[in-house]
This record gives sequence, C-alpha cells and structure tokens, in this order.
Amino acid sequence: MGTDPAPDERTLALLEQQAADRTRKLSALYDILEAASAPSDLQTTITRSLHRVLKAVKSDAGAIHLLDKRGETLRLAAQQGLPEKTSALLEKIDVRENTLAGWVVRHNELLLIPDMRTDDRAASIAALSDHAVLLAVPIVANEQVRGVLTVLGDDLGHYTAQEEMDLVTSVGEQLGVVVENARLRQQMEELVVMEERNRLARELHDSVTQSLYSVTLFAEAGINLNEAGEYERAGQLFPDILETGRQALKEMRLLVHKLRPSALEKEGFAKAIQHRLNAVEGRAGIKHQLIVHGDPDMSQEVEETIFHVTQEALNNAIKHANADTVRVELRQDRYGLTLIVADNGLGFDLQAAAEGSGLGLVSMRERVEELGGSIAYESAPGQGALIRVQLPAGATGATDE
Repeated sequence: MGTDPAPDERTLALLEQQAADRTRKLSALYDILEAASAPSDLQTTITRSLHRVLKAVKSDAGAIHLLDKRGETLRLAAQQGLPEKTSALLEKIDVRENTLAGWVVRHNELLLIPDMRTDDRAASIAALSDHAVLLAVPIVANEQVRGVLTVLGDDLGHYTAQEEMDLVTSVGEQLGVVVENARLRQQMEELVVMEERNRLARELHDSVTQSLYSVTLFAEAGINLNEAGEYERAGQLFPDILETGRQALKEMRLLVHKLRPSALEKEGFAKAIQHRLNAVEGRAGIKHQLIVHGDPDMSQEVEETIFHVTQEALNNAIKHANADTVRVELRQDRYGLTLIVADNGLGFDLQAAAEGSGLGLVSMRERVEELGGSIAYESAPGQGALIRVQLPAGATGATDE
C-alpha cells in the first residue's frame, strides 16, 4: 500500500509546476516579441508566432485572422492543423455577421466556447473539426482590434486555467505589436517611395524638362526662320539645339544612375566611384580620372561621407559647370585623409554659392564637419572648381598598424 507524499513534497511539486508554466509563458512571449522585431515579412512572422503559441498552450490547431483596412472583413493570415475544408470556410469572415470571430472583434473580448457543437455560431466549424473547445482572443494594438487569434483544443479544463488564459491574452497583445510594426514598416516604405518620386519629379522639372523645352523653342524658331527664307539664321540655331540636347542627356544619365543601387557597400569607395565615372561622366563624353593613393583604411561612416561628398561635387560638375574634365583624388597618410574633386568647368562665385545656389555646398560642409573634418572650395567664374576635404587621422576610423 503506497503512502501519500509529504505536504512539503506536494508543495514543492506544485511550485515546480508553477515555475514550469511561468517559464513556458515567458518563453512564448519572448519568442513572439523576437518575431515582432525581426525584419521578416508579416506572413512569415505571423506563421511563426502561431506555431509558437500553439506549442505553448499544447494545442495542435489554430488560426490567426487579420482585419482589413476598412475594419469589416477578417482574412485568414495563418493556420495550423486545420482540415482543408475548415481553412476554406475560414478564409474570409464578415465581422458584421453572427460569427465567433466577428463577436470577438465587435466586443474586443476573449471568447471561450466549451463545446462548439452546442453553439450555433460554431456549428459549421464543429462539423469539420475533431476538436470541441474553441478559444478566441482579440489581437489589439493602440486599443484597436487588428485581428483574432483562435486556438482549438479538447481539454476544457486546460483552457480555463488562469495561467493559460493569461498566456493567450498576452499573446494576443504581442501579436498586435507584430501587426502594428508591420503596418508602420509598410507606411514607411510607401513614404520613402513617395519622397523618391517627388524628388525625381522635381529634378526632371528643374533640369531635363527645361532643357527639352529649350530644344523645342530653338527648333520652333528654326522652322519659322526656314519658312521665312532666312536659312543662314536658321542654321545658326543648330549648335544651340545640339548643346541643349546633350545637356538633357547628361541629366537623364545622372538620374538613371541615382536609381541604381549603390555599389559602395559591396565594392568600397574606389570601385563605386569608378563605376559612377564610367556610367555617367564617361557616357557623357567627359574625361575623368580617379587617383587613389595606396589602400585607404576608413570606417563605414567616413567612407559613406566621402562617397556622398564626391558624388555631390561630380553632380555639380555635370549639372552646372559644363565641365569636360573631372578628377577625383584620395590620399591617406599619418596626418589623415584628403579628398580632392576638381573640374575645368565654368566655376562659381564662392560668396554667392555660400548664400545658397543649389550646389549642395552647405550639406557637404555639414557632413564633413560632423566627423571633425574641414572642407575648402577653390573656384571663380570661368576657372573651374576644386573641392578639398580633410579629415584628421583620429576621425577616419582607421586601424593602427
């Protein structure tokens, strides 16, 4: 005849069980929080979260529905362990109809159905499922319902335990964070795309459109002069048409280059700038030279700054200076890093440029000064331009040998 465990043993066993349950709950919440912060797409994150929560509550079947933008329809985002016919039935749910998920959305409350066969709202699901118990909780973010988490099971006592109810409720809240983060990421991506479109529209209007408009004016004037029999004056317009068309072509090549992903991260400064010179200046008929002394050792931040300053200076040369020769030179010694970008173009008035001429000089200066460096401009109308950037050794992020 066996003996009952001593009271201390029963207490210890109870405490161990409580500790195990709490660890299971915290582990599930941690996994879902990790999924919320991971850079995965929403579908992948939702599927992983459902798998983890079902494992935590010891269920083999469940689903996650997400509410559409209009707040009227729940769409099946992920499911596990549901028969094909059940999945098809739950693919789309109108929250205004008399359904379990619709009730959860409208009331923003947890719903526990002990036996789906006795509830008219669950009759269609019960007919296709081997499970009796249904537990549904709202997925909430910013006090708004974003969807519904549904768990199917067989042991009612398991789901009525406060520990399990707290776990599923907490999971619903964390899934709300997942959905909200995904929504914010999508909005951010859409905003970035919109800003890029607006930028390209401005540049097309400010440069290419105006150049093409000038071409049409020259051509129209040439036609009128030709019809009037002034053939010599009409012929004098051809060089202007040719030059304006070439400038428009330069601008278009520059815009196309900006649309391509930067090679900086993959290939480093020298190869990225050489690619830029070949793709833009080279095709525009501008002689170009890149001189890199040795193998400069730069941190990622410094390399990005030097790259952007170089690109800005080259952009000025092709858009404003009408240069036919450019030179980029990079040197690093024990005193620091020196960058020189020079062209033989029209040049500019330093004082006027400092007051804001669209050359980007202010942004270049700010980038360099943030790293403790200095930038100097040498130019005058008709005498080309030279930009010199100097960064002290301590600011380059170089490793000591």
